[in-house]
Amino acid sequence: MTTFVPLATDGDGTASAVAVGDWLLQIINLKNPSQTQSYYTQFLEQFDKDEETGEQKIRDHFQLFELLLSQHQLVFNYATQARQPAAAEKGEKPQNRKTFLEAVHEVEEFFTVLIAMVVLRIENVEQAGQAAGTLCSVFRASTDMAEFRLRLLQSLYNAFPPSFPYRFPIFVATLEYAAETNLFSVMLPYIRYINEWMRDWNLPPSSKRQVFLILANELKKLKKA
Repeated sequence: MTTFVPLATDGDGTASAVAVGDWLLQIINLKNPSQTQSYYTQFLEQFDKDEETGEQKIRDHFQLFELLLSQHQLVFNYATQARQPAAAEKGEKPQNRKTFLEAVHEVEEFFTVLIAMVVLRIENVEQAGQAAGTLCSVFRASTDMAEFRLRLLQSLYNAFPPSFPYRFPIFVATLEYAAETNLFSVMLPYIRYINEWMRDWNLPPSSKRQVFLILANELKKLKKA
């Protein structure tokens, strides 16, 4: 897999985006070859040539984010299928088949770059909030690989500064997913920071009640276990 360049040291993020797109196109070509050319064309349309430097620059980070994330199901399936001792895909050499841990690592890198794109590149706060909300929905869409998905939700939450106005909904989504998947014990180390975070969020009473209700219900379940 192409090593993704950290967006923080990547100018406008073009190198990271190209690396991610290249990796994604390889998966599309392997799983849905009929869609490869169409997706490749859409991907190229996300870049413009800089007249001064002659280099390719991202046209719109939000649109590029949406295009990359549109293949999220294929990306998760890539990891899931690596877990199964299935026959190699057509055109895939057995020695090139990834282990489950290798595939999960690549998928985590993919989403790490997308999270960084939202945090570092999408300057419009509403668009960043929309993108973060979409990532939450994607991560919560299945209970398969629940621990991995919960880790992605935690990474998304931790990526934003306390002042980010959509940080609270991300935290609630993380709590709810942990509860839904019986992984709430993973969240226990973070609960001691709740009061501090609530001050950062400047929550109304109704939102505070929402959080405390989730905590009370899940802590009660853990005591009964």
